[in-house]
Amino acid sequence: MKVHYVILGCLIAGMILGGCQRTPVSTPTASLSAPTPTSPMMPTPAATTPMVTPTTVPIPSTTPSATLPMPTPTTEGLYTYAVVGVEPDEGLSVHSGPGVNYDVVGTLPYDATQIRLTSQKAQVQAISWVEIEWLSETPLRGWVNGNYLTQYVPAEAFCNAETAGLIERFEQAIRQADGRLLATLVSPVHGVDIWLWRSGRAINYDAAHARWVFSSTYVHNWGAHPASGEDTRGSFQEVVLPALRDAIQNPHEIRCNDRTVGGVAENYTWPARYRNINVYKIFKPGTPGVDLDWRIWLVGVEYVEGKPYLFALIHFQWEP
Repeated sequence: MKVHYVILGCLIAGMILGGCQRTPVSTPTASLSAPTPTSPMMPTPAATTPMVTPTTVPIPSTTPSATLPMPTPTTEGLYTYAVVGVEPDEGLSVHSGPGVNYDVVGTLPYDATQIRLTSQKAQVQAISWVEIEWLSETPLRGWVNGNYLTQYVPAEAFCNAETAGLIERFEQAIRQADGRLLATLVSPVHGVDIWLWRSGRAINYDAAHARWVFSSTYVHNWGAHPASGEDTRGSFQEVVLPALRDAIQNPHEIRCNDRTVGGVAENYTWPARYRNINVYKIFKPGTPGVDLDWRIWLVGVEYVEGKPYLFALIHFQWEP
């Protein structure tokens, strides 16, 4: 009986000291990926309109507070970034916090480079906001809409075997009408803007839509024909693919970071808002004796986490 009292006393003491608490266990966050299309009946890719720079009317005394996520280890600290998608007469607003309701503390010009990302990110109304440091003569720190940034690659470092390999795989995808291969080449951040005419309008394809361009019959409005001025309508396989194959399947030249098209000024051939995107030119010379059947595709390439992807395709041909 004495032993039983001792055991009972120990149990009671243990309950008093330790209580009946359970240590909470954190639930790991699932890693989400983009859904893989299961049918060629994909939603229609939208026409690209010029990106609108986020603007803010400063609110002097009502700047909201926000709970920011804990820093997540990433590889972004290894790279510098540049502004993309902003017109020369505009600027990318830098805010004191993640969202347009925060005060504007500065502006990045459309061609700004040498931008570093901190580890801070936030998702606000489906927009990914990132905290940046601009390493300029007048340093600037704050939050910007991450869609207007691209990994910066100096022109002198761009022309290499890796980017040349991307162009080779792109040509292979076009020759073989290989949508699966093409989808792997499209920028996972911005998709690829396709311009049938530089003076027309771009249609943006993300990777999921790029996979089906060789079979889709959906009709797009590609904008005004440079000669007739009438809108060009048709599917990718009807109006874009023939122009791509004509350039790629015939003898042609590949030139790195050459944006020239005959005597046309470079600021016309390559949109100013793509200023920080490097380029490959696919050039099919004119047939001797004909000469006017030349064709050019400018292929914009952006890097995402150290890997090159297709960012834009712009088509040129002789215009009467």
